[in-house]
Amino acid sequence: MMPDPNCPQEEKRLQTLYALDILDTPPEAILDDIASMAAGLFDVPIALVSLVDSDRQWFKACVGLEVSETPRNISFCTHAIRAEDVFVVPDAAADDRFCTNPLVIGPPHIRFYAGAQLRTPDRQNIGTLCIIDRRPRHDITIYDCMRLRRLANIVETQLALRYLSTQFMNEVADRQTLVSAFEAEREQLITRLKAKRDYLAKMAHDLRTPLNSISACADLLLRPAPGPHDQAKTHEYADIIRSAASFMTELCSTILDYAKTRSDQFSVKLEPLDLAQVVEDTAALFSTPAMQRGLMITIRIDEAPLSVNGDAIRLKQILMNLISNALKFTNEGGEITVALQRGVDGMAKLSVSDTGVGIDASEIGRALMPYAQTASAKKSRQAGTGLGLPIARQLAERHSGSLTLTSKLGIGTCVTVTLPLSDMPREQRLTA
Repeated sequence: MMPDPNCPQEEKRLQTLYALDILDTPPEAILDDIASMAAGLFDVPIALVSLVDSDRQWFKACVGLEVSETPRNISFCTHAIRAEDVFVVPDAAADDRFCTNPLVIGPPHIRFYAGAQLRTPDRQNIGTLCIIDRRPRHDITIYDCMRLRRLANIVETQLALRYLSTQFMNEVADRQTLVSAFEAEREQLITRLKAKRDYLAKMAHDLRTPLNSISACADLLLRPAPGPHDQAKTHEYADIIRSAASFMTELCSTILDYAKTRSDQFSVKLEPLDLAQVVEDTAALFSTPAMQRGLMITIRIDEAPLSVNGDAIRLKQILMNLISNALKFTNEGGEITVALQRGVDGMAKLSVSDTGVGIDASEIGRALMPYAQTASAKKSRQAGTGLGLPIARQLAERHSGSLTLTSKLGIGTCVTVTLPLSDMPREQRLTA
């Protein structure tokens, strides 16, 4: 229906009606009671709480009718909401405005109508409390109109209370959502702080152990120790010092690398490169360490070109972290597979899988958290810093990629890195 030309504030009126969020809601006992009270008070068969929409009048409360709405263009209430006071039609059949109305010449055969406007606090007429009879009524007095007006005021109050109650409940729900989100974030923060505290304690222990070795060996070197094996002992002590220093350097480098990846100043130098070559060159560095540990490394690379825009050093770092982890947690006789393929989504998929100790399903999320270590990692003699996977994930994300982990305890682990290929459309690379 077109906006009512006789109702200049129709747009604002409809906005006010819709803001109440009441249309097409279930019946409410108190409004039904008011409609029943109006029907009994005025001895009429029909009484309605009618809300006038853009193209219909919808009955929030209804006594004496089987329908829940009628078209607005034939409704009496459309005329009533334009009036300043109670709108009364004593005999619709004798009124030129309504004598041919389908509601008059057909069911429900309206003859008498009286409607009191339902006004919102900002004085918008959103509907009526109306009474209807199937016979003409010329006995309605000004006092009857006042009584109908008072009942309409009660309906207005109920609608206002309903709106305020709904707003209050929505606000409570919103606040509860915020509280839940805050609590979840608080729990995550506590978990991170605990993981960081545990990690710092472990790091202090890991640093103290090689420092003790260095100190002890230095003391031995400073002591005069004549004898035929002085040179061999000196070499042994020096080797211990070198190994301890190397471990401490690796530990400090890992911590600094992670700090860099979290820094806003950290950047990657993107340039076209052959990802397959990067994978082959990096994996080759681990052939000897794997052989020494009794492990087999298998490399599987698609024949299709796999070019990416990436930082070769950072991509090597990702792969080195993943293969190093696989070496640490795979027992002698196990196998490590490095695979590179083009996914059906046009992304490069680089995976490192092993037949190692694996991770319990409940700890997979923890394995990707900085400073955290899983139960299987804690048990391993090769347990590292707990930063390898977080660093790899940060670097993958800096390349507009992602890192995911799947694992089964006692069976093995697979870490997959996806990277956008350089032949992907730019928009797809940015949203990948």
